[in-house]
Amino acid sequence: MSKVYVNQTKLRINFDFETSITGCSSVIINVRQPGGSTTTWTATVNDLASGTAYFENFTTTTLPTKGTYYLQPTTTFSDGTGASCETYKLKVYGEYE
Repeated sequence: MSKVYVNQTKLRINFDFETSITGCSSVIINVRQPGGSTTTWTATVNDLASGTAYFENFTTTTLPTKGTYYLQPTTTFSDGTGASCETYKLKVYGEYE
């Protein structure tokens, strides 16, 4: 499937920090939704050494609006420092688009 639709639930988004995130305690995805409201999603670490994580816990309310979502993955390490991944743009389409 090349398009993502409003209220879609069967979806997995992969993120690559392009560096090791060994020692991280969490990966949070800061999300700016169409219209400007913000929220956070909790990602799952896929591989600490290669710095990859993913998010797949979509419900019918995760993507409620069509438009562009901006996703900024950020990790926090046990010593309190952090690192951010590049911002991803996710285009979400309405029904029949």
